Amino acid sequence: MTLKDVARKAQCSEATVSLVINNRPGVNKNTREKVLKIAKEMGYIPNSIARSLALKKTSTIGLLITDIENPFFGSLVHHISVAARNRGYSLIVSTSDDDFEKENEALEVFLNRKVDGVIVVPTQRIPEDYSMFQAYRKNNVPILFSVSYYPEFDSDRVLTDYAKGSYLLTKYLLELGHRRITYLIGADEQAPINKERLKGYYDAFSEANLKPDAKDISRCSQPVFFEGYQTSRRILQEKNLPDAIIAINDVLALGAKKAAEDMNLFVPNDISIAGYDDVMYASLLEKPLTTVKQDIKEIASRSVDLLLQRIKQPKKPLEQIFVQPELIVRHTTGMKRS
Repeated sequence: MTLKDVARKAQCSEATVSLVINNRPGVNKNTREKVLKIAKEMGYIPNSIARSLALKKTSTIGLLITDIENPFFGSLVHHISVAARNRGYSLIVSTSDDDFEKENEALEVFLNRKVDGVIVVPTQRIPEDYSMFQAYRKNNVPILFSVSYYPEFDSDRVLTDYAKGSYLLTKYLLELGHRRITYLIGADEQAPINKERLKGYYDAFSEANLKPDAKDISRCSQPVFFEGYQTSRRILQEKNLPDAIIAINDVLALGAKKAAEDMNLFVPNDISIAGYDDVMYASLLEKPLTTVKQDIKEIASRSVDLLLQRIKQPKKPLEQIFVQPELIVRHTTGMKRS
């Protein structure tokens, strides 16, 4: 079934059918309705490849995330997919597993697939080689960073105000009387996803005229449950226990919670634990997790909108959008033990 067949049955030109199928102006209402009705009856499916060649766009965007097993990113994929579809775009999704090589491979695939733009959730570390990102710039294909960013590559970005969220959480714990607050972060302290959270942590201590101990910043090789569990077990085997453990995401925090429970510590009576993200199951636990909420739907919507603006206006000034966090107090935090 071809466009020519539809034109023949509708008794109009192929150019008219093309305008209707591509939702372009220049066709009166009656003719438009007639063509759409006939196309539907005949089971006509537009040739997307031909359309892409004609319009020099594919109406497709790529999405690269780090960890599909983390529910935060599963939710992010869902909301970006919905936002893209509502704006007439298809989505291709890939994962980097927090690995530079896999990140570059995925970006190369996207470029070969002729996507109109890409939303990238960067790895937890700062790369040394930006050649693949430069290839996008040379090919005039925009990249938008979502959730985090690479400081050495200027691009539009949409992310939560991590410093503010971390500040709110740390201030709340200090007000409960906690003084030794261990922070589980990722492997690279200079990565924005870690650095900006630490800024809020230090700001809260400074505001209270207190100084945290440098040894209370604990790096995890990956921001996953097992790392949160293993790192927390090592910390909790020390003679002097921290008053609280907080983490850069809920998955690490749940690992810390499991470690405490396995060592016969009661949360929050013996130790307070809190995360960051507010993933779905954080509120469904038998003892719901105190956390900082990231508005995933808002991040997704703003990311898609800003990328599509960049596709249409490639020379407009770069933008950085901060989505505001919210402290969610539940049952894993309490007053400092006496």
